[in-house]
Amino acid sequence: MLRIPFNSSSSADQTVSVLIPEKQVLTLRLVWNTRALGWDVEVSSSTGELGMFRLKPYWPLLREHKALSPILGDIMAMPISGSKKSLSEYGALGDSWGLFWLDEEDVKSWEKANGLG
Repeated sequence: MLRIPFNSSSSADQTVSVLIPEKQVLTLRLVWNTRALGWDVEVSSSTGELGMFRLKPYWPLLREHKALSPILGDIMAMPISGSKKSLSEYGALGDSWGLFWLDEEDVKSWEKANGLG
């Protein structure tokens, strides 16, 4: 598991690139959706790109699109502090919630723990 650096105070529309060691470079465009009160994430890498997806707490972002995904592993939002902030609050991502890349083993462990594997 690798934490993806993100600071929501920078912008409501920002692009972050992160090197997944010995795997690939991921480019994430995160856009705050004021109507839905959530972050939309566009994911791409040198091997291809996927569309825009809504970031949900504790749920792998690319799970439903694994058959089409050129991305290795998955991305998930998880709490990083004892704060009671909801992910639907603008400043929560990067403050009390973190964005994490999970490798294939992390995804399998998550699936098993949640009765999906």
